[in-house]
Amino acid sequence: MWILTSDGKDLIDASYFKIQKNLGGKDQKYAIVAYSMTTASVTMAGSACAYFPDENKAKDELDKVIAFLEENPGKVYKFSK
Repeated sequence: MWILTSDGKDLIDASYFKIQKNLGGKDQKYAIVAYSMTTASVTMAGSACAYFPDENKAKDELDKVIAFLEENPGKVYKFSK
């Protein structure tokens, strides 16, 4: 699935998402990170898609991604700022 990051600078062919702590983020303590097959196999690095003040808000956003995928296969999901 194609994901556009919240800053609009990266379009990622994501196959895996992870909620992780945002080290150094004062107000935005958690991030949703997307991994593509190419990125993960080469560098094991992902791209941060969006930042959240708490883990529950990040989980809520990930639920929105899942719902979007189920209703719109083949479309691009855009994270809000």
